[in-house]
Amino acid sequence: MAKFNHIIVASTKSENENDIEKYNRLIQYAFSFLSFAGHTGIKSKSIGLSLLFGNCLDDKKKLEQILIETSIHWLNVSTESHSIRCSIFSTELLQEFNTLMNKSLNRTFAKSGSNSILSALINELKVELSKYLNTELNEGATPLLSALSVKGDINIQLVCTFARTLCELIVKENLASREKKVSGDLLSSIEQLRNDGIASPWICSYMHGIRILGNKSVHPNKVAPSYEPKILGENDLTNALTGIKAILDFYQKTKP
Repeated sequence: MAKFNHIIVASTKSENENDIEKYNRLIQYAFSFLSFAGHTGIKSKSIGLSLLFGNCLDDKKKLEQILIETSIHWLNVSTESHSIRCSIFSTELLQEFNTLMNKSLNRTFAKSGSNSILSALINELKVELSKYLNTELNEGATPLLSALSVKGDINIQLVCTFARTLCELIVKENLASREKKVSGDLLSSIEQLRNDGIASPWICSYMHGIRILGNKSVHPNKVAPSYEPKILGENDLTNALTGIKAILDFYQKTKP
């Protein structure tokens, strides 16, 4: 059962059952109140928000879009809030909600079955990752295996994020096993493996590639960049998985 320190209750009436603009204003007012509350010392680190009044309206897609876009905007400008838990009350809305969320976050997908190289990599990695479940690499191996095992299209950003987590664990475990100080910065830790002659220059390059792809997945551009390509694509997913395969092999060979 969720515990909240503060609860906002908003009520409205509408003669028009499809008054989407009123719902939009209701959401805006809720966040305006949160902003005001912040100035009075009430900090909202985690927020629970639902469609509520929107359940009375017909255009659920538009309602979900308003909820998602307003929430993302708040997280971008707020200095206190780190998460918003959006709730919907009908399972048939879930797929549409996920689609709109992925679009709002500029997430991209790859069809694993359409590329023989990608399919082979995925199948091979699923076998390899299963060996590291419930081990020191579990925190990265389990979610990465799950992201690669979905039915349908694969979320590129999600895979790259978990690939970075796995890479970070491999680097930390390798340094710790040699009783070397582990830096909190992944870039510096990778360079330590290189400078100490533990990992080859090309393995370190794989690690840096995974690090960059993971960073881009977690921190997407707020506006479209000028460089090309502007978002991660299927080739980037292939590169990330190739890198993971290489550093898993490195880890197996260097593990004490």
